[in-house]
Amino acid sequence: QSWVLTNKHVCQLVQNGGLVITSQGEYPVHSFRVYKRHDLCLISVMVNLHVNNRLAEKPPTVYSKATVAGHPALLPTIITRGHFANRMNIALMIGAAPCDGTETDEEELMCVFMGKKPIVQSFEAQTVTATIMAGSSGSGVFNDKGEIAGLVFAGEEGLSYGFIVPY
Repeated sequence: QSWVLTNKHVCQLVQNGGLVITSQGEYPVHSFRVYKRHDLCLISVMVNLHVNNRLAEKPPTVYSKATVAGHPALLPTIITRGHFANRMNIALMIGAAPCDGTETDEEELMCVFMGKKPIVQSFEAQTVTATIMAGSSGSGVFNDKGEIAGLVFAGEEGLSYGFIVPY
């Protein structure tokens, strides 16, 4: 059995089944669990993927080296380097709800344009200066010892700095 740590919003794609795809094959998702307090999910597959990444023993220091490795836009492995920056809280739209006439002025405007009102959640995040792009969610962020120190979960449009689930 192997475990894959990724984002909760990525796991929404496997709620009714899914595959973990590697260069060695495709393996059905056996089970998954989501973390309620942040954008994290743990997927299990019933095969040894022969990947033995270690989690960092302590949080990265600000301005220490960060390496992001992932598959944005389903490209082959992309590696970018940068540094860990400060922590902050960011607000993200995590879904949409039907408009029901109880909206604030801002929500009412969204109802006019989107037909729904946004569901926004605040998350603690840490910035990394390594470049990410759409589809980088779930990419591992490694410290200078090669240990996983975070996971990408948000960014800006196009190429940008990334927001990671902090240690």
